[in-house]
Amino acid sequence: MHALSAWMLPVASLFALTVLVTLAVRALSGDRAQGRRRCAKCWHEFGPRHDAAATTLRCVECGWIAPNEAALARPRRRWLWCATWIACASALGLSMQVHFASTNFWTLAPTQVLLWSIDLTAPLNSSQPARDELVRRILRSGWTDSAQQSVMMSMLSRRASDDAVDAQEWKARWERPMRAWLATVDATEATRDALLAVPVECNVRAPLHPLVDGDHHFVLSVNDFWPESVEGRVEILSPAGVSWSVLFDPAGYRDARTGCRFSPSPSNAPYTLRTSWRVKTGADGSIPPWNMLDEQTLSIAVEPAQSTDALLTPIDSPALREAVASAFSDGLIRWTGAHSRVGLRFDVGATASEEFRDVLIGVRATIRNQDVVVRVSELWWSARHGDAVGWSMSEEDRAALALATEGTPEGWTLTIEGNRDAASFLLTDARNDTTQTLTLPLKYFSGVVTLPLRVTDHASAAPPRRFAPEFVSTPTRD
Repeated sequence: MHALSAWMLPVASLFALTVLVTLAVRALSGDRAQGRRRCAKCWHEFGPRHDAAATTLRCVECGWIAPNEAALARPRRRWLWCATWIACASALGLSMQVHFASTNFWTLAPTQVLLWSIDLTAPLNSSQPARDELVRRILRSGWTDSAQQSVMMSMLSRRASDDAVDAQEWKARWERPMRAWLATVDATEATRDALLAVPVECNVRAPLHPLVDGDHHFVLSVNDFWPESVEGRVEILSPAGVSWSVLFDPAGYRDARTGCRFSPSPSNAPYTLRTSWRVKTGADGSIPPWNMLDEQTLSIAVEPAQSTDALLTPIDSPALREAVASAFSDGLIRWTGAHSRVGLRFDVGATASEEFRDVLIGVRATIRNQDVVVRVSELWWSARHGDAVGWSMSEEDRAALALATEGTPEGWTLTIEGNRDAASFLLTDARNDTTQTLTLPLKYFSGVVTLPLRVTDHASAAPPRRFAPEFVSTPTRD
């Protein structure tokens, strides 16, 4: 969409309205006599008046007799045309009123004017009609590639010129149009590099409830403006030299437990956090190397531990086991489209029953080939409405898991085991939920379900990966 198209229609409408009004005024004002003597009925010209006493007032064409000499100087008005132009102008004005009734000045402004009009000094939560209109315009279809890239580079150039605004504030002010742009446009190499230059916000903390053995899961938050053509990696190095590596797809803001277990440093020594990126697939189909983007030091805050014994009680029943088994009945999904991946599918709606209203589902899902563990995932959701969902992967043997996708696996099983640690991730959500009347203690699923592993192909692109530990083979712990 060209920048002119945002206001071409209203300008054209105003021009047409002006022309119609002008024609109506011309028809109403009429054709002036300007010294000519004309019949007011048929407009035949009498000719010049040399002798007023001798000149007749009768028209030789139609026989009309003028009452006086002044009647022969009347202007010739075209009442029918005047009514026609007024009717057309009224219809056009009414249609413009209907069309623009719900719009404002910013709908008439060119896109570049919208970019210039976004106030970077306004409060972060303030409403900015120019920014809202820019988002609507980006999400509309019909933009040309050159126009898309031009708007994108204009937004990024505003960041370079606004030195007084730090990266976090800049992202907060531009987040809506940037997210809209990234959802509809594939970035070129130039815009990709400009997006990668926007600092990535990373934060690591420990959850409220420690695991049974005293370890914690990382809760990793990432906020980026990366295009879909790249993937990211966050490496966390402990003061003791232990490192964790987590992969993710760019999708804006995420906040999830990663499956990486750690023991808090007693000395509160700082951890090192490194952010890298790479193109998902090279031109020859290869996996390109990682590019270091940023390195920072941070302390991981461990929130005060609370005992889950008084908050959660175990529950198991045939009906609940059947619902959990139904949630995992799809087994493994292999996406064969772009960025092919293998993932475990689960349906949180399978447990959405009033019978399990106060039940928190937290499980360890273990894929085994015979007796060999190939992947272990932890998953959790609230059975009452399923809106608090999370998962993490703590073990994986990629080479062995690849065998499960070759035909129908025999001897492969999926074991779903209730896990209190995973269910405890939901406690904060449950206690802060004001839409439900809940009583503590809540219940958590404690049963065990074993299913034959199914593998289903989906000829589509793999969904965005939130976080996945970068395991090549099953990890071992001391």
